[in-house]
Amino acid sequence: TLTGPVDFTFSNLPAGDDVKDVEIMIDGVQTITWNDTILFDPDSDTYDGAKYNRYVFTIESDEIRGFRKNLEDV
Repeated sequence: TLTGPVDFTFSNLPAGDDVKDVEIMIDGVQTITWNDTILFDPDSDTYDGAKYNRYVFTIESDEIRGFRKNLEDV
């Protein structure tokens, strides 16, 4: 649960052809700022602090793709 505004960034990106998958669950009515290099899927839901929000990121050395899905109410 987020209790205040948060700014997410990614570090230690994979090298070469390696790929890293990261999944996080977030809830809480707060402002979230994502690194502007993340390409969110256009079919992603918008963040809803009253629900659990599942984020899945596929991280490569030169690109970060994300998908956001709203789940059940908190």
